[in-house]
Amino acid sequence: MKFLPFALLLSLTIISCGEDDTLPIPIDTLLDSFRDDACVQGELTTWDFKSEEVYCFDFGPCQPDKSIDIYQADGTLLCELMPGVNEICDGSLWADFAELTGTVYTKR
Repeated sequence: MKFLPFALLLSLTIISCGEDDTLPIPIDTLLDSFRDDACVQGELTTWDFKSEEVYCFDFGPCQPDKSIDIYQADGTLLCELMPGVNEICDGSLWADFAELTGTVYTKR
């Protein structure tokens, strides 16, 4: 019985460990509308771009003329990419400075 409070505290710690996947509020707000606007296979991914975590909203294949929007954590639009047309972001070639770090959402 003495160990019950300790066991409960330990189980809460274990359950919450690694759940630091919450999105910044501006990105979470953008994701709400993105869920409606994106095509099947549209994705929200995270990238390391010039040592900054950025959020890539790719609307998917049913909107070929739609840009891929890159946002900073504070909700500021950093750039709009269009493969084969505009691949420059913040004055640099996206492919030279961007590294995929994760997938937040994929529309199914």
